[in-house]
Amino acid sequence: MRLSLFITATLLMLTQSALGVTIANFTHFAAEREKILTGTGLVVGLKGTGDGTVAAKKAQDLKMLLVRMGYPTKDLDISNLSNIAVVSLRVVVPGGGAYDGDHLDVQIVSTGNATSLKGGRLFVSPLLSLDGKPASDSSDGAGFFGSRPFAIAQGPVQCDAQNDTAGMVHDGAIVDIDLPTRYVDDSGCFILRIDAPSATPINANNAAKAINQASGNGEKIATVLDDETILVQIPAAHRANPAPFISEILQLRVQLQSDRTARETAVSPKTTH
Repeated sequence: MRLSLFITATLLMLTQSALGVTIANFTHFAAEREKILTGTGLVVGLKGTGDGTVAAKKAQDLKMLLVRMGYPTKDLDISNLSNIAVVSLRVVVPGGGAYDGDHLDVQIVSTGNATSLKGGRLFVSPLLSLDGKPASDSSDGAGFFGSRPFAIAQGPVQCDAQNDTAGMVHDGAIVDIDLPTRYVDDSGCFILRIDAPSATPINANNAAKAINQASGNGEKIATVLDDETILVQIPAAHRANPAPFISEILQLRVQLQSDRTARETAVSPKTTH
């Protein structure tokens, strides 16, 4: 009985080895880099340490922005500018993405003449820019020139230990538009990372070769960047709906060189006859 099970397991392993391993089983998508949300806001409730008259126009512009976007501003008193500070806002969205309702920290820095943000509170502030680009037009949300904010920031300010004109609003930003991880960039490319210990030159080249052969038209769509990185260019015909194409790529089978074989090949001296 045990011999039978051993033989069956051995045959299964040999069969799997002969067929190769799916690309999905020894690679993963390269993680997307962090995204940055930016904006401008008002810190209110200061005790005479705000910007003063220099902030008059900016404060009025920001208030009008909130009015146009449909946010209540009855509690935003900008008559005493010494109690208000204009600040820049920065929110880091992690590489894994963020989704509607998620909370993220808000970094704030005074951009005017404020001497301290201590005791202040960031008034509701829309974050309309993602890596320098405005939010996409949307007809289903409150709009300012047709745009929805990526997130809304507000809350009490905690100043930096060494700088009273900069600080953080912990969990102060609420994501309003899903910001998922994108594996395919704007040029239709994605990157596959080969998992250790399979990251060898031979495995990288074999995987790229399998992908290029599967393209069917001789087009070179996969390029080896290094032992663990393969850049794949999605053909134009599949870019509108790349999911089925990517799924097919991940199911391709590749004969893998073991880590031990790779090391022996790398250090084995050449023999001459």
